[in-house]
Amino acid sequence: MIVPMKKAAVITQAKDSLDALNKLRSSGVLHVRHEQPPKGRDITTLHEEIALFNQALSILSGIKAAAKEASGRKEVFDGKFVCRHIIDLYKRKEQLTEYLRSLSTLIKQYEEWGDFDPREFTELAGKNIFAGLYQIPVKQLKQLGNDIAVSKLSVKGGIVNCLLVSVKKIDIGLKEIPLPRMGLSGMRRRCSQDGQAVRGIEEQLIGHLGCQPDLNRIKSGLEKELEFQEAFFGMGQAEELSYISGYIPFDSVEKLTQQAKQEQWALIIDEPGLEENPPVLLRNPAWISVIKPVFKFLEILPGYHELDISLAFLIFFSIFFGI
Repeated sequence: MIVPMKKAAVITQAKDSLDALNKLRSSGVLHVRHEQPPKGRDITTLHEEIALFNQALSILSGIKAAAKEASGRKEVFDGKFVCRHIIDLYKRKEQLTEYLRSLSTLIKQYEEWGDFDPREFTELAGKNIFAGLYQIPVKQLKQLGNDIAVSKLSVKGGIVNCLLVSVKKIDIGLKEIPLPRMGLSGMRRRCSQDGQAVRGIEEQLIGHLGCQPDLNRIKSGLEKELEFQEAFFGMGQAEELSYISGYIPFDSVEKLTQQAKQEQWALIIDEPGLEENPPVLLRNPAWISVIKPVFKFLEILPGYHELDISLAFLIFFSIFFGI
């Protein structure tokens, strides 16, 4: 069932607002509603740090490793430093992987031309000897002048891959094949080196899997601190008074009332308006709560002014599954 909520406002002197907020946080009964948009350098910094931890944890969650590799716990001394290191490793891995893909494509493209050093073409041009790679139809080979030396490298579908050499600039009406930065042997060697680098980075990332519990713990602390800072900077102000409002379960009214008397706070308890949308707190017997994981998976949660269909859905789902 959906637990009925009450609207509550706690009013204190401005000088006591921080202490009051700490005590309210300890009691854990008030779901805070901001009176003004919470802003501040600390809030911005906390958002950035939480985003950093989320990014690093997301990277680690996507790593597949054997249980024995992932089980080692690694103590974290500086969570932010570890997160940045994980993110930098992942970015480097992505860059290398992308470069390897493009390099593999180049290797396939130039395999039919054989292995050569592109620097030699530049050296020959400096000596007024011009060389270039061309794809020429077989029928046009005989039309080349006698001043051009032709070396057939490979033939595919009536097209000949040729190396042309001449003592003057070559102009045969066909586009010259652009030269790669390195030869086949160099590309293959670079592929091997970068592949080893990628595997090394993956091993380092796997070594950080043991950091996940500590990183989650630190992130949880940051989220709680963010929640507190937003509650503090979101408090209403009226001259020398500060006030914080929100919603509490109906059965927590007595607890908050007693705390307000003890701390000498002013307290206002009221019913939420129909136009308001209080947070939803569900309480069901244990035998109905078994359907909760299904609702969580489907991301279904009733609004405060709606009906809780947990019981009806459990009965329907049981019959449907039985059928």
